[in-house]
Amino acid sequence: MTVGDAVDDTDKEERCPPWCVADHQHQGNADQRWHYSACVELPLVELAPLGGVPGEKLVDTAVAFDVALERPWGSTTAYVLLGVGSERVRTFCLTLESAERLVAAVQDAVRVGKRSA
Repeated sequence: MTVGDAVDDTDKEERCPPWCVADHQHQGNADQRWHYSACVELPLVELAPLGGVPGEKLVDTAVAFDVALERPWGSTTAYVLLGVGSERVRTFCLTLESAERLVAAVQDAVRVGKRSA
């Protein structure tokens, strides 16, 4: 499947959204398939325990943060994927409305933080 393909070959009833870059032929059965977009990897800095060891001193730590779109097969609801690493240990899949509320709250927090810095 390439971006912009109208219909996925594995199921004539399932239409890919225009942002889908998934190769559905290699995803298995319908319950194992999903649509996903290209992933944007953002280099961020987080406050985390030294060496990732709980209880250690908190230090600024570089982290690669992923942002993408996902939609389960057969669903009409798209989600914003936010997370660290491909293992999805620290990942959220938020509805578009939830992602909008999160963005607004983050923008507000940044504005307040910059005013008091």
